[in-house]
Amino acid sequence: LIAGTTATASRTLLGVPTSAPRGDDDWWVDNVLVRHFAPLSVLCKASLQDLNLAGGGRPFNLISCTVTITPTMGGSSTTVVATLNDWQEVVAAVPNAGSYDIKVKPSGWLSKTIMNVDVQNVGVFNLIFTCQNGDVDNSGEVDAVDIDLVIANFGATGNTVQEDCDGSGEVDAVDIDLVIANFGGVDA
Repeated sequence: LIAGTTATASRTLLGVPTSAPRGDDDWWVDNVLVRHFAPLSVLCKASLQDLNLAGGGRPFNLISCTVTITPTMGGSSTTVVATLNDWQEVVAAVPNAGSYDIKVKPSGWLSKTIMNVDVQNVGVFNLIFTCQNGDVDNSGEVDAVDIDLVIANFGATGNTVQEDCDGSGEVDAVDIDLVIANFGGVDA
């Protein structure tokens, strides 16, 4: 540490307690988050549409997210399945520097792909994937099956209920409205 600075592993950022650092080597130094990533890391932020952040329902760390990384010029894909952190992020790594198509699929949302991402040894840390809500059955399309599942689970409570699309902690009319409003959406 630099003389006169203090380091801790916990803080509150934008009202979100961070009792654990976001990564094994993340630290707060004088109210600045210092993050460390391995070479060739890709930081993917899933911007989850229609999620009620103030609802007190499902926390991000209960939302599973699949990241698929495919070389743009063809080749084998790498898949990472993890839960989102408090900032809706997942970190993945590529095997070599190069151009990749990167797809993020949060459970309950449609996937989003960013094509031709140039990943060098230092990594990429500004990828934001805006994902459409309502794919309750994770089929890749918001369809009648999703509406039926939300209706069938109407009134269910808890922070792990997949059909609670808005994350309020209860499957209610708002969830039905969300799926209907996003009806016809497909993975992109």
